[in-house]
Amino acid sequence: MLNIALRAARKAGDLVARAAEQIDRLKIESKGENDFVTEINLSVPGDTIFVKALSNDQTKSIVNAVDKLVSRVVKFKETRFSKI
Repeated sequence: MLNIALRAARKAGDLVARAAEQIDRLKIESKGENDFVTEINLSVPGDTIFVKALSNDQTKSIVNAVDKLVSRVVKFKETRFSKI
């Protein structure tokens, strides 16, 4: 079970690494004291994936946004290839 999770994490990391070249916009801002927002726009063939994460910690905000991005890229890839 752990090996499956590790393989999935590595594949997701590879997807994000390849997709990093296509990031249109990465925005990290503070809305107030201990209130951080991270937004990422990623161009994918025929579409754009947008994620937004809020947290009281800047690092957590970034990590959460990347986690959401990984999930959306995997979902995009699954739906795209399921139609073939």
